Amino acid sequence: MADVDNKILDLVKANPDGITQADITSAIPDVGASDIAKSINTLMKKHLQVFSKGNTLLFRLQKETRVGDNQTETVVLEIISNAGDKGIWMQEITKKSNIASVQLAKVLKNLETKKRIKTIKSVAASRKKLFMLFDLTPDVSITGGLFYSKQDFDIELAETLNEESYDYIEKKHQIAKANNVSLIQAREASAVSANDVLRYIEGRGFMKVEVPLKELERVLYTLVLDKKIHKISKNGTNFYRYRQPTKTAGIVVTPCGLCPVSLFKKSFFKLYFSLFFLSFQVKKDCCDTGDITPVKCEYINKWLELY
Repeated sequence: MADVDNKILDLVKANPDGITQADITSAIPDVGASDIAKSINTLMKKHLQVFSKGNTLLFRLQKETRVGDNQTETVVLEIISNAGDKGIWMQEITKKSNIASVQLAKVLKNLETKKRIKTIKSVAASRKKLFMLFDLTPDVSITGGLFYSKQDFDIELAETLNEESYDYIEKKHQIAKANNVSLIQAREASAVSANDVLRYIEGRGFMKVEVPLKELERVLYTLVLDKKIHKISKNGTNFYRYRQPTKTAGIVVTPCGLCPVSLFKKSFFKLYFSLFFLSFQVKKDCCDTGDITPVKCEYINKWLELY
């Protein structure tokens, strides 16, 4: 009967909004209806609760998951439950529960057998076991997320997503540049969101696993750090656009600093402390009207192409 109990529990856990007895029976065709009814009655004492939805009776897990078969188990479950999806080391459980290591090991083993808790390994410390409630999904900081498989970092997958994301953003830049006369408009048109990049990657069909949006955002962040793309925030949403490769800092090639028409006065004492103290004075040959204006400036246009 223990095997039947576990099968029923697995079905109920897979249907958090509730499951009917008829659905349970059809899902376990090799077990008789009377045996299923007996198991459900047994499980309702500790694990299941029944509720009605319209004229239908449904079963789901009891909300209280911290109660064990005895006081010691209850204490341990409470501690593990409070650790959430980050899990907790056995040493920490020992400190918080004041239970002897030998006794605690037996309690943990019993709880694992009953599928009340489970053990996982952290990518940060693969030799140590973490304990957490059986139904919880480990936090990405524990599993390493998409790029970790059996504690090993998947370099090939990370590089593939990095390259595909960068290629897409670069293509958007080239298309926007070809379709827009204004550099400002081209920059606006080339900006893409993480969702845009994700749809492109999914459309390519080379991924064998689902790529969570948060994992892709981590990839895009590495491209930002590598100075391959820019990150811009608009109305609470992050957008990304292509960044022209350059070995020179932007302040060094500031248009007005190189322009032969403008007079650039530097205060070296101020420059030593902060580039923000730079001051310049443009000759009257470059102004809002006339043949030479900031709008028509070829130096500014070239600078915008870089940044």
